[in-house]
Amino acid sequence: MFPCRPLVVQVKFYPEVDSYKLYYAQCLHKAGLYPEATKACLRVDSEQYAQRLLQLQAAIKYEGGRRAGAELRRRCHSGVWPSMPIF
Repeated sequence: MFPCRPLVVQVKFYPEVDSYKLYYAQCLHKAGLYPEATKACLRVDSEQYAQRLLQLQAAIKYEGGRRAGAELRRRCHSGVWPSMPIF
């Protein structure tokens, strides 16, 4: 988790900032730590990041080998899926 360490500090000292929590979840995903990234996604509680969070959760499930869950999330929000970047 070395690349995620600065984000761990930010989340610890600023727990009310949902963007830090989302970036931390993305960092864990990029590091291949899928169970940890899934847990980090559950800590994000913001309507502002709802779509990005769904995309990240689908990517985590897909890359973690759970393609059925990823497909279900993609179908739920298929109207905006291709055009919204995760990062």
